[in-house]
Amino acid sequence: MQIQAIESFLMVYETQNMSRASERLYITQQCLSRQIKGIENELGVQLFIRQKTGMKPTEICRKLFPEFKKMMTSYESACQICSNQKNKNIQKLTIALANGMSNYIDISSLSLLVKNCVDHDLVIEERPAGECSKMLLSGEADMAFLLEPFDDTMLEHVLIRQDFGCIAMHKSHPLAKETGPVQFSALNGLKMVTGVKTSCAAEHFKRFCAQSNIYPQCVASVMNTTGFANSLSQGDVVVTILSYAIPQITNPDVVIRKVVDPVLMGKCHCCFRSDAEKKDLLRTLMFKIKENYVVV
Repeated sequence: MQIQAIESFLMVYETQNMSRASERLYITQQCLSRQIKGIENELGVQLFIRQKTGMKPTEICRKLFPEFKKMMTSYESACQICSNQKNKNIQKLTIALANGMSNYIDISSLSLLVKNCVDHDLVIEERPAGECSKMLLSGEADMAFLLEPFDDTMLEHVLIRQDFGCIAMHKSHPLAKETGPVQFSALNGLKMVTGVKTSCAAEHFKRFCAQSNIYPQCVASVMNTTGFANSLSQGDVVVTILSYAIPQITNPDVVIRKVVDPVLMGKCHCCFRSDAEKKDLLRTLMFKIKENYVVV
């Protein structure tokens, strides 16, 4: 007796309707009828009585139902055991990214690079920057992209890229009338829109504010700062963006100025634990990432 036939019997019993059972099993009613008839012929009993209202189980059918149910449960348990064993044999590589970093790291290129370099399934976890460090140190992540400053006591790392921060504003804003970079101190007291509070750029910006005693008025935290900048129609707020987003600003009335001393984003490193079991593999992958690094 095939497992598909048992599955069909259970579905007919539970729905007591051939049409509904065939739809749920994604097979034709003719095929379903043949399977039920095949069980009846094999066991030498009648399982259902066809009526206008549906399929009525016979007395022997009701007695067989719990036995077939046990058989199906046992089969599914066996399949799960095999699936778990297969998953154990699949090696995984977990990379942690600070929130927002996927905006300028090409995840598709990173996945392809990992696939070409190592025989592992890639798992990417995007978390707040502090959690990324904890995941790396606890072994939950094999590798992480971290921003300076970070504690590199137990880490091997290589600089992947340096980014700089900018502010976008409507052309009527006072800062838009000047030329050249804007000093970080000029942001003091300004109405600002930043990325969401858990994003790496927003965390970095908040850190620099505290270190420099510069305190803008953060009036909003938005997921898409580029989209917000493109919608500016007045001059009372500035929006923090990163250099990668400059080409995405298409509003002709928006002016972009680089921010210096300090930069908003800083330096991004690819890191892994120096005592990791996969140290040699991770070291090779890390330099491959640096060599082939692709931004969005």
